[in-house]
Amino acid sequence: RDVSCVRTSFPRFAGTLRTAADKLADLDPGPAAGEILRAEVAREAPRRTGTLAASHRVEGSAVVTDLIYAGVIVGGWPGHGIEANPYTERAAEAAEAAVVEEWDKAAGAVLDLVVGA
Repeated sequence: RDVSCVRTSFPRFAGTLRTAADKLADLDPGPAAGEILRAEVAREAPRRTGTLAASHRVEGSAVVTDLIYAGVIVGGWPGHGIEANPYTERAAEAAEAAVVEEWDKAAGAVLDLVVGA
């Protein structure tokens, strides 16, 4: 094996590997993963008026709501006769494979930046 070839390609490899490592540390698949989860949360949310289901939005890759009673619905409130309805957990389980695929795509795009090996 030609050692000069290894010696000249290593700095490029090391540099691109460092860049990829930095990008992986801050990896966020963004709104695509969040939208997958938001759709499942809306599907799983209990409905009386539809307000709860429609209230969820994507911020980055997170799904949030401003409705004060959402936490009570998810966790329950035994003292008030409200049973827990962990619809967000069911949604996360249903969306898991698709969300992991988005993370995989995002990580793959970063790792494609590594050259010189």
